[in-house]
Amino acid sequence: MAPEAASAPRAGLLPRGRLALREAGLVFACTLGNFLCVTPTVTAVFGLFLVPIASEFAWKRAQVSAGLSILTLANAVFFPLAGWLADRYGTRGVVLAGNLMLGAAILGLSRATANMALFYTLFFLVGLAGAFSSGMLFSKVISENFTRRRGLWMGFSAGVGNGAGSTCMPVIAALLMQGAGWRGAYRDIGLIVIGVGFPLIFVLLRNLPGARPTARGGMRPAARPGELSLGRALRTAPFWMILGAIAVAGGCMIAVFAHVVPILTDKGFPVSQATLVLSVFALTCAVWQSTVGWILDRTESPRVTAPLYLVAALGLAIMQYGSGLAAMIAAGAMLGVALGTEFGMLGYLISRYFGVASFGAISGIMFAAVLLSQAIAPYLMDVAFDHTGSYGLPMSIVEAAMLCACAVIALLRPYPYPLHDLPGR
Repeated sequence: MAPEAASAPRAGLLPRGRLALREAGLVFACTLGNFLCVTPTVTAVFGLFLVPIASEFAWKRAQVSAGLSILTLANAVFFPLAGWLADRYGTRGVVLAGNLMLGAAILGLSRATANMALFYTLFFLVGLAGAFSSGMLFSKVISENFTRRRGLWMGFSAGVGNGAGSTCMPVIAALLMQGAGWRGAYRDIGLIVIGVGFPLIFVLLRNLPGARPTARGGMRPAARPGELSLGRALRTAPFWMILGAIAVAGGCMIAVFAHVVPILTDKGFPVSQATLVLSVFALTCAVWQSTVGWILDRTESPRVTAPLYLVAALGLAIMQYGSGLAAMIAAGAMLGVALGTEFGMLGYLISRYFGVASFGAISGIMFAAVLLSQAIAPYLMDVAFDHTGSYGLPMSIVEAAMLCACAVIALLRPYPYPLHDLPGR
């Protein structure tokens, strides 16, 4: 008898209300994990620390910002290892260890000195630790525990977690800095990550009855049709199509996101209005991740999302050639839809095309590639600006990239097994 068939009746051992609470607790734990991952707690607040650190150490701002680049590189490099460990030993243990590591690494930032090697080493350690408590691993948890609502809860936990975290943590950091300076703020953020995140994730992040945990230390589920190892996935066309489309398009969208304010101020908009458009971009992205997950849960192919890339191209054209605040807000919303689609699709597509048995290893490679693209694309956008004196050329290149990504997604074949053939909730 297949393990799914054997474990399915066990779901009935829990009363319906208690099972619903377990499900809600698991989703909350994944959302909290995204709220306290490296993006909200370090990357989103970095701008607040940039000037105080540069002033105290008598450094150029670029020297301080290099720490963030090192963090991003370390994060990408260790994603595959984190995914492999989660496949081998179970996601929960890796996430809990990662939470402690990340909190300790952020605490370490409070001890930084004007020794540049130490400063960069501390940011490297933050990036390393962040890979082991990343949104990729929480997507793996959702994949193991949900089937028919997988896309919805993936999008919700990542969109709300990262969105709310990236909104709230800068406010929290600013308040902490008023009383304790940048060192005290880093110290307290590290304590929040451990003191709030660890106990709640420890209690709530537990597999539901009938789940398919993939740790090799326990009984592994029987392979399903279409469920592949990393090696076999690398030899398939969907792997490279997904990787290429989402990595390139995601990098392009992050590049635009990072440059919304300079793009609009160059067009004559005041900073306040440019910031409003940026906020609309970010909020739409956070909300749309759940929406695209809900859509994916109801279809047997990701082709339905291809038109959303056209929405991005239209938004870019409006931002590039349009005028008036209303048009720019509309453009920001369109771009938020595109970026939310990017963030909402990757984990879901991995689970549907390749299964969950090697989700960690496969997603580790893909998420690392996406992160590297997101690190490089904004830099290339500024290089193009330095050579041409405007963002016109890079915006046109991004539009072309989104059209290419649209074509690639439209060519993806249906999932190897229908949703109604999968057991689970």
